[in-house]
Amino acid sequence: MGDSSKGKDAPATGVDDPDDDLGKGGKAALTKERRARRDAEQKVRDLEARIADIEKKPTKSKGKDDEDDSVVEDLKAQVTKLNEDLADERVMRLKAEVAAEKGLTPAQARRLSGTTKEELEDDADDLIEAFPAPPAKGDDEDDDPVVGKAKDRRPPARHPKERLKAGTGRDDEPVEETDVKKLGARMFES
Repeated sequence: MGDSSKGKDAPATGVDDPDDDLGKGGKAALTKERRARRDAEQKVRDLEARIADIEKKPTKSKGKDDEDDSVVEDLKAQVTKLNEDLADERVMRLKAEVAAEKGLTPAQARRLSGTTKEELEDDADDLIEAFPAPPAKGDDEDDDPVVGKAKDRRPPARHPKERLKAGTGRDDEPVEETDVKKLGARMFES
């Protein structure tokens, strides 16, 4: 992928793009996160400009002043909410970057905690240490100290043979004959 196809969302450094490790879905999610962050930052700037304009306007009447105060309070609340959303978006972007760098599975990436890149990287290292990646399928050389060799963990090729006993509960009693040919031969012996 060339530099011209990366657009505004790609970092402008000469180093290899870390986004290349994310795959198609990861890149799409990261692009979406970056776009949302950029939109939130723009909304914050717009609302802060509106607040500054309203605060600079001279008040003409008492009724107008109360109305301006309520507008200012509403705008301040919106700015606060957008700042919180922006902080959440930044953390989500950092989690996606750290998960891609460390090679975490999506389930592991959801469990990352922290607000800075360093905290997330430390948490990712702890997750990797606590829950190593499972071995690749078909890896017969993998030994598990509890279960044994991987080939021993395969299910049996056939069902076990049933060993049924008489329903009398006593093993010393002879079992009645059930073979029809033997019963017929015994009937005509006498």
